[in-house]
Amino acid sequence: EKEKWLHLLKKTRENARNISHKLMPPVFQDANLDEIISDQVFHMELPGEIRIEYRSTPKADWNKIPYETAYEIYRIVQEALSNCIKHASASLIEVLLSLEGNIVQVTIQDNGSGFDPGKKKKGIGLRTIDERVRSIEGTLEIHSTTEGTTIDVTVQI
Repeated sequence: EKEKWLHLLKKTRENARNISHKLMPPVFQDANLDEIISDQVFHMELPGEIRIEYRSTPKADWNKIPYETAYEIYRIVQEALSNCIKHASASLIEVLLSLEGNIVQVTIQDNGSGFDPGKKKKGIGLRTIDERVRSIEGTLEIHSTTEGTTIDVTVQI
C-alpha cells in the first residue's frame, strides 16, 4: 500500500514537472541562460532602494548547458531573488553566474538581515530551491548571518 502511494506521488510530481516545462517562457527557446538571467535582473521591478547587480563569466559557451539544467537554474534564481526582495531587507543583491569547464555555478547574495538556515522548518521558497537543485543533481550551500545571505548552486554538466 505504501509503495503504491509513493509511486503515485512520484508520477504526480513528474506530471507537474512536465506541465511546468510546457509552460516555460518562449524566450527560453531563443536565448541562452546568461541572456535570460541578465534580462530577468534588468527588468525586475524593485521596491524602494534595492539594487541588483548581475555578472557572468565573459565569453563562456552558455549554449552547452542542457535545456533542463538552464531552466532549473533560471527558476532557482527567480525564487532566490523573490525571497531576497520579500524577506531580507537588503539594499544590494548580487547574482553571479559562472561556467568553468563543465561546472556551472550561480551565486545569489544579499546584504540583508539574514536568517537561520539550520532552522528545522524551511520556507516553501527554500524547499523549492532545494528540490530544483536536486532534480539537476547539483549541490546547494546556504550561508546566512545578520549581515546577509549567500546561496550557492553548483552543477556539473
